[in-house]
Amino acid sequence: VYFPIAVAFVFTLARGDPGVFIAPVAILTFADAAGALVGKRWGRTRYRAVESMKSIEGSAAVFGVTWLIVTLVLAWGTPEPWAKVIVAGIIMAAFAALVEAVSWRGLDNLLVPVVALVQMRVYPELAWLDLLGRGAVMVVLVAFMLNWRKQLLDSSARLGAALALYLFWSLGDWRWLVAPAILLLSYTRLMPTVPG
Repeated sequence: VYFPIAVAFVFTLARGDPGVFIAPVAILTFADAAGALVGKRWGRTRYRAVESMKSIEGSAAVFGVTWLIVTLVLAWGTPEPWAKVIVAGIIMAAFAALVEAVSWRGLDNLLVPVVALVQMRVYPELAWLDLLGRGAVMVVLVAFMLNWRKQLLDSSARLGAALALYLFWSLGDWRWLVAPAILLLSYTRLMPTVPG
């Protein structure tokens, strides 16, 4: 159900820009399929997702195919240097693989292409240091959230929160983090450390 909705949404928002349309739809089509095929066939290292078991090998396939798609589309459609294109591809691929890992009931089929479209519009315009900063912030947020309040939230919830915080900051600016940070701090004060 989400696949045609995502394609229509991305088509509308791309406004005739072929690169901005091609990359998200190719990620939706090929990276998700590669993750499922590799995970089913060669997936040995399993981890628990929200509603099922997934594999590191499947997530690596999503990462690799997304990186290849983004790198080729940006190299073809922008005058950016190769090093910047490769780094943008790595950041987008990591984000897509992490979203695919924590999504349930096919929601990644909607989230990944829509976020990829926005990233395709924002990331090529960034300065080199800003792009590297976004990659570093994603790593720090994911590491922090995976180690925060383990007894209260499962790893998918913590990883989803890290991705949301990263998305708010990377596509907006620091002011987009004020409301989520207040919510996060209120949880530390108002939520018990042991449920019940």
